[in-house]
Order: sequence, then structure tokens, then C-alpha cells
Amino acid sequence: MKNNGPDLPAALPVAPPGATARSPGVCVTLIITLATALAAPAAFAQWKWKDASGGTQYGDSPPPGVQATRLRPLPGTASGTASGSPPAAAAPMSMAEQEQAFRRRQMEAQEAEKKQLAESQRAEQMRERCIQARGYLAGLENGGRVVRFNEAGERQYLDDAQVEEAKARARQAVAEACR
Repeated sequence: MKNNGPDLPAALPVAPPGATARSPGVCVTLIITLATALAAPAAFAQWKWKDASGGTQYGDSPPPGVQATRLRPLPGTASGTASGSPPAAAAPMSMAEQEQAFRRRQMEAQEAEKKQLAESQRAEQMRERCIQARGYLAGLENGGRVVRFNEAGERQYLDDAQVEEAKARARQAVAEACR
């Protein structure tokens, strides 16, 4: 029998192309460890104060009797004042509170959507008014005879002074509608 290749045991596992010997769990653990190591210094150096020689010092707790300012508020608190006690953990919300918060967010989203719709409708109306005002002004500046209809439905031709007055009003309307 002819052998075309090296003698390999039949039980050796063969890795698919592009596979590495590293496990995904090792990479995830490494990433979490690095993130924790990089975040740890953020918990320190939260206070700033002047020492006896006037130099600025930073640390995680100021010495007693020194005027110090907090650089970062404690986690879970709104203000940067320290009471000396550890921050209280936020209590988990009950199902009723979660439902109420969800409904409040839904209502706020609906109100924002209504407000946006009203704003877009107002903008569209202003655009239409602008187009109409520009058209009216162009008709007045065209130089032809200008006609208005009175209460009885009869034609009244405007004289030059009335046309100039109408042009001024049309320019004002364009300025207001086409901002």
C-alpha cells in the first residue's frame, strides 16, 4: 500500500481554518480585568485641599481640620457634599413604580411627538403664507392694472398711490411670512 503523506494518528483534532488556541472566555476575562484596573483610580483622589505650605494636594480623604473640596460627588448622590457615611444604594423599583415610570415616559414621548407635529404643521403654514405673499407682491410689481372688488362685487381699479401702499403692505407680509 502506498502512503502519500506523513503518518498521523487518526484521533488528533483538527481545528477549523482561522481558529486560535485562545478561548473566548479568556478574552472576556482579560477585558473585564483591564476595565476594572483602569476604573479603580477613578475611585481615588476625590478630594482637593491646600497643605500647610500652600501646595495643592489630592487624595481619597482629606486630613482633619483642612478646608477641602470634593472633586467628584459620591456615587448615587446628587450633590458633592459628603456626610461621612457610605452612600445608600438605590432601592429597586416595584412593579407598580416601573409601570408608572413607563407610562410617564410614554406620555412624554407622545407629547413630544404632538409638539413636533404641531411645529411642522406651523412651519408648513408659514411656508404657504410666504409663497402666497411673494406671489401677491410679484403681481403688484408686475406693473399691470390692479383691481380689487368692493362689498357689492364691483371692480375697483387702484390708482398709483394705492398700488404703492399695497406693495408696502405686501413687502411687510413677505418679511413676516418668509423668515
